[in-house]
Amino acid sequence: MKGTRVLSLLLWLCLMYFVGIYLFVGGFLLVRLEVNRTSTCGDILEPGDGSGDFCGSQPRFRRAVLIIIDALKIDFARFDPSNTAPRPYENKIPVLEETLSSRPLQSRLYTFRADPPTTTMQRIKGFTTGSLPTFVDVGNNFASSAILEDNLIQQFGKTGKRVVFMGDDTWESLFPKKFHRSLPFPSFN
Repeated sequence: MKGTRVLSLLLWLCLMYFVGIYLFVGGFLLVRLEVNRTSTCGDILEPGDGSGDFCGSQPRFRRAVLIIIDALKIDFARFDPSNTAPRPYENKIPVLEETLSSRPLQSRLYTFRADPPTTTMQRIKGFTTGSLPTFVDVGNNFASSAILEDNLIQQFGKTGKRVVFMGDDTWESLFPKKFHRSLPFPSFN
């Protein structure tokens, strides 16, 4: 009788152990499914909107410059003119504040929040595809392959926009032959 209770308890503990591992692997080590379908001009944004030619509409601006500075803390980018004793990293990029002040309708400073661990490849995939990166993507950072799902760089190219790039060579591996001109720099140098 006592041996049966011990065996039952041991089996129950083993079952709970495997259920815990299953839930952990299923929740923490998510596998992201990529959707290889790309959006087109004829796609309907919301039900009942009717089809519209969104690519044929006139752009608001002739050119746009998007500067993405990866891993720059917002403390470095914000400028506080009333700060009389700034820390070593504060008020060091006044050109951002000058641009924001002189052209408030044409410039923005956005803050992005990322949960650790993050890598350059995860962040690039996140804001170009709109998807959420997974923990498993950390390992893919060292051998990034081309993004096949719908993304901003591909959509800019489809609408005839020229994308010029300068920065981390991870962009080149994620978007091969998608840039009009590129000046990549080694990631791990």
